[in-house]
Amino acid sequence: MRWLRDIKNQFLILGIISWYAIVLMADTSLEVMAITISLLNYLSFKKVFPQLGWRNLWKPFFIGISFDQLMVSFGFIRVSTMGFLPIWLICLWVTFVLSTPLYQEQVWLRSSFWNQLIKKERDHLLGNFILSGFGGVLGLSSYLMGERLGILIFKNQATLFFYFFFWSVFFHYLQKRSQIVISK
Repeated sequence: MRWLRDIKNQFLILGIISWYAIVLMADTSLEVMAITISLLNYLSFKKVFPQLGWRNLWKPFFIGISFDQLMVSFGFIRVSTMGFLPIWLICLWVTFVLSTPLYQEQVWLRSSFWNQLIKKERDHLLGNFILSGFGGVLGLSSYLMGERLGILIFKNQATLFFYFFFWSVFFHYLQKRSQIVISK
């Protein structure tokens, strides 16, 4: 249980619990709680990473929100609100973006498997390819879970490919960005 005493690991757990809580509150009268959870995540984030602020996270947040808004606007996914992203989805993006540098520091950048995988420069491309594929699967599975819970609906199977592709590229971007942000 020494692992749980580290504030960064506590923040990791908070991020995971927050994600589930926000998803379960989607399309209910509890969306104000989703906003509260996102704000608590931000305050916790400031404690864990005092040198970082929202200015370091607005680009990934804007990219994610913009992609989802485009998917809603063009009818690739359907959510409860007409034409705009629902509050719960925006709160999920806030929670995800706040947690990302920590997930990557604790899980990927310190992983002995990952370090062995990209130990040689020529293997770096393979490592990035694997990480991107991993991100594509995880990102897509998050939305598939939302579909199973009935909070969003995919228009067709091609939409799944768009989400996989987006998350593959986005994870690669986040991984590169977090190496810069964490080292500051």
